[in-house]
Amino acid sequence: MSDFTRKEVQLAIMNGGTINLQGADLSGINLSKLCLIGANLSHACLADADLGDADLTNANLEGADLEDAYLLSAILINANLQHANLRNANLNEAVLFDANLSYANLEDAGLEDAHIEDANFSNAKITEEQLSTVYTEKKSEEKA
Repeated sequence: MSDFTRKEVQLAIMNGGTINLQGADLSGINLSKLCLIGANLSHACLADADLGDADLTNANLEGADLEDAYLLSAILINANLQHANLRNANLNEAVLFDANLSYANLEDAGLEDAHIEDANFSNAKITEEQLSTVYTEKKSEEKA
């Protein structure tokens, strides 16, 4: 069970300042469409969480557990996902510009039509097949 409810997270956002949920258990929580810009979610458990369409620009998700998380169309610009567990996560259509995914576990993660530019995948567990389904500026230029 999650340490917080969606309503509690929404109240924290409305109160302004940086959202600090470091190490929190947010498993299964629905945070879809929330503005979590700059949130500290490092080492948080977000397994099975719904983060679809959430704005996680500049968020710190280092070491977070996002196994089976739903991140469809999530915005992860400049997000820190170092050492994050994204096994079986749905990142389809997500925006991952300048994201740091070094040492992240992306086994069986969906990346279809994800928008990826200048992301760091060094030492990440990811396959060429997964990367072949993403959308990049280079691929769109080649089609033109």
